[in-house]
Amino acid sequence: MPQAPLIDTVPMPDGGSTPQAQVAFTQVSANLRTPFVAIEIDPTNATGGGLQRNSPALLIGSYDNTIGTVVPNVPVQVFSASQVAAQFGNGSLLHEMAIAWFANNVDTPVFVVPVPDAGGASTSTWTLTCTIPSGTIQNGTLALYINGVYYGVGITQGMTVSQVATAIANAVNNVYGCPVTANAAAGVVTLTSKGKGAWTTGIDVRLNYAPTDAQPVNLAVAIASATSGATNPVLTTLIANIINSQYQFYVLPYTDNTSVGALNTELIRRWGAMVQTEGFAITALQGSQGTLATYGTALNSQCLCVIGYNNSPSANYAWAAAAAGQVSAAAAIDPARPFNTLPLVGIQAPPLVSQWTQPMANALLYDGIATTIVDSGGTVRIQRLITTYQKDANGTPTPAYLDLNSPLTLSWIRADLRAYIQGKYPRSKLANDGTRFGVGQPIVTPSVLKGEIIVRARLWESLGLVDNVDGFAASLSVVRNTGDSTRVDVFMAPSLVSSLQVVGVLIQYLLG
Repeated sequence: MPQAPLIDTVPMPDGGSTPQAQVAFTQVSANLRTPFVAIEIDPTNATGGGLQRNSPALLIGSYDNTIGTVVPNVPVQVFSASQVAAQFGNGSLLHEMAIAWFANNVDTPVFVVPVPDAGGASTSTWTLTCTIPSGTIQNGTLALYINGVYYGVGITQGMTVSQVATAIANAVNNVYGCPVTANAAAGVVTLTSKGKGAWTTGIDVRLNYAPTDAQPVNLAVAIASATSGATNPVLTTLIANIINSQYQFYVLPYTDNTSVGALNTELIRRWGAMVQTEGFAITALQGSQGTLATYGTALNSQCLCVIGYNNSPSANYAWAAAAAGQVSAAAAIDPARPFNTLPLVGIQAPPLVSQWTQPMANALLYDGIATTIVDSGGTVRIQRLITTYQKDANGTPTPAYLDLNSPLTLSWIRADLRAYIQGKYPRSKLANDGTRFGVGQPIVTPSVLKGEIIVRARLWESLGLVDNVDGFAASLSVVRNTGDSTRVDVFMAPSLVSSLQVVGVLIQYLLG
C-alpha cells in the first residue's frame, strides 16, 4: 500500500475540504525566514521490491596452531581456498572445507573462523604396511586416495618394500594441501593427521577407489587405523564472539554431541522473536543406516540439518561445506524452492554397494537425516534436505519444519516484513482507526498496517513464497495493544507454498 501523499486535505464542517499545507517534513526547518529552497529526499516509498538479503556463511574449523598470526575464534572473510591455506595452514580442516565450499559457490559472502585445538587433543594415525606376497614387484601405479584425492605412486619392477614405502611417503608429502604427513620406515608408512581432534578420524585413506585402478602385481599394501584422534575444540568462545553477527548458514565439521548441542542452542536462541538473527547449521555424518538413524532421532531442531552417507572417500566436513555452498546460493534466489538434485561438486560418491536403497533413504528421512543420491554419471546430488525437527513441544511427530525450505521461507518473510515496516514508518505516530487526521501526517493506524501487510503478502505471493492470500487477509488481525498504547499486535497465518516431493499416479488400463 503506497504511503499517503504529503499534502493534506482538511475536512470542513460542510463536508467540503480546503487544501492545506500539511507536509510531514523530517529535515526542513519550520522556522525559516531567510529566502531558501529546501528540498528533502525521503526514501520510505522506495521499498516496493522484495528483501535483498546478502547474508554470509560461516565455516567453523580447526587450523594450523603453529601459525602465530592467526587470531583464534574471530571470523575472517575469505575469497578463495588458497587464501585460507595461506592464512590458516595448507591441509588444515579450514583449508579442506574452503576447497569444498568454493567448488560449489563463489558468490555468497563467506567467512571462516579458526577454532583452536582443545587441551589434550590428539592426532589420528594410519599405517600402510607393504609386503611382497610372491615373486618380484612389477611395474604399475599404486592408486592411493586420501579424502578422495588421488595420489598415484609410481611402482617399478624389482622395488623392495622399503623403496615402495619411501615412494608412498614422498607422493603424500609432495602434495600441497594434503591433510596428513607421511613417514616411511622398514616397509611401513605412517600417516599422521595435520590436525588434532576427534574429527580427524573422518579422514579417509583407501586404495583403488576408481573402477580402472589396478594394484601393481606382487605388491600388497594393508591399511590400518593405528590411533584415533580425540577431543574436538570447544565452541564457547567462538559463539560469544559472534553474538552480534548474523550468518545464514553455519558449516559445522564436528558431529560430537557437545559441539552440535552448543551451536544448536545458540541458533535456537537466535530464532526467537526477540533476537531474529536466525541461521541454519549444516553438518554431515558417515555411517550405516542404523547408526545414522540413532544419531538423527536424538536431535530435534529446525535450525540443524544432518546429511547422512556411507563409505564415501570424501570427508564429512567436505560434504557439509559442499552442501552448504550449493544451498546458500539457491536459497538466495528462492528460499522456498526445494534443493533436490543440486550437485555436490567435488564430493566422491560412495561405491554402489554402499549407496542408499529407496527403503533405507525413506527410513532416514523419518529419522531427521537428509539424503543424497548418485546419478548415472557418478555425481552426488541432494535427494531431500530436511531438518532434524521431528516432534513438537508435546513430543508429537510433526512435519512443521520437515524441509529446510519452511524455516528458510519463514525467516525471509519475517525479515522482509520487519525491514518494510521499519523502513516505511520509522518515526510514525499511532492512532485509532477512524481518527480524522490529515493524510500528510506521519500517523499510522491498525487498518493502515493491515493493508500494508496484505499488500506485502501479495508480493510474497508473486515471488512464489505463499499462496491463498485471500484467506490470509481474512484471518489477519491488527489491533492496538490494550496495555500499551504505543504497540500494535498482529496475528497472521501465511500459507507457505509446498515443495513438490511425491507424485502418485494410478494407471488403470483397458485392453482393446
